[in-house]
Amino acid sequence: MGETAGAQRQAGASPFTNPGTAPGVGRAEAPWGALGLLAAYRVAVGLLALGTVWGRWGWSPLGERDPGLFAAAAAVYAALGLLSVATAALHRPPARLQLHLGLLADLAALVLLAHASGGARSGLGVLLVVPLVGGGSLLGPERAVLYAALASLGLLGAEAWAWLAGLPGGPAFTQAGLVGVGCFAAAGGASLLARRARDSEALALQRGIDLANMRQLADYVVQRMQTGIVVVDGAGRIRLANDSARHLLGLGQESCQGHPLAERAPALQEALEAWRARPDLP
Repeated sequence: MGETAGAQRQAGASPFTNPGTAPGVGRAEAPWGALGLLAAYRVAVGLLALGTVWGRWGWSPLGERDPGLFAAAAAVYAALGLLSVATAALHRPPARLQLHLGLLADLAALVLLAHASGGARSGLGVLLVVPLVGGGSLLGPERAVLYAALASLGLLGAEAWAWLAGLPGGPAFTQAGLVGVGCFAAAGGASLLARRARDSEALALQRGIDLANMRQLADYVVQRMQTGIVVVDGAGRIRLANDSARHLLGLGQESCQGHPLAERAPALQEALEAWRARPDLP
C-alpha cells in the first residue's frame, strides 16, 4: 500500500520533481537522452549558421543586418552545443541545472541570430520552438510558460531595439508577436501532453502494484487453506500447490512448481484427464 500511495503522489510530477528521476514513477535515471537531443540541436543549428558565414552564400538573408553579430552568436552557440553534448554524456552537472542553463542559452543565441538576420521577419524565431517543446516536456507547465514568455519578450525586445536604433529593415512587432504566441502554444502543449503521459504511466504502475499485492494475498490465503489445491496450466505443468496438496500427494516441502503433474502425481493426472473427457462427472 505504501508503494501505491507513492505512485499516486508522484503521478503527474515532472522528471525533475525529485533530482535524478526521469519521467514516470520508479525510475532512477534522469532524462539524459532528451538533454542529449537538445544539445545535438544546438550543435546542428550553430554549425549550419556558421556554414552560411563561411560559405559566403550571397543569396542567404541570414546575418544581413549584422554579419559580425550573427557569426559570433553562431560560433558561441555551436561551442555551447558541443559543451552540452559532453556534459549530457558525462551526466555532470545535474540534469536540472543542465536543462535550465541550456534553455537560457537557446533563448539568448536564437534571439541574437534572428536579430542579426533582420528580426522576426527573418523566420529564425521559429527555431525557438524546438527547445521550448523539449524543455516543456521535461518541466512543469509553469516553468514551460515562463520560458515561452522569456522567448517572446526577447523577440519583442529585439524588435524594439531595432526600431529605436533605426536599424535597416525596421521593426516587425506583428511577426514577433505571432512567433511568441507559437512559443506559448508549443511549450504549454508539450508540457501538458508530457504530464498526461506521466499520469498514465504512474497509473499503470499503480495498477501493477495493486495486482501484485492481490496475487500475494491470494497465494497466502491458498497456502493456508486446509483443502488441497493444485493449479495446472494448459500444458499440464504445476503452477501452484499449497501445503495441504503437497502433504496429500506426499511431496513434502519440495517445490513442484513448473514440473509436469504426470511426473509428480500420476494418479491425479489420470483423474484430471478423466474429468476432461467427461466434465459432467463429479
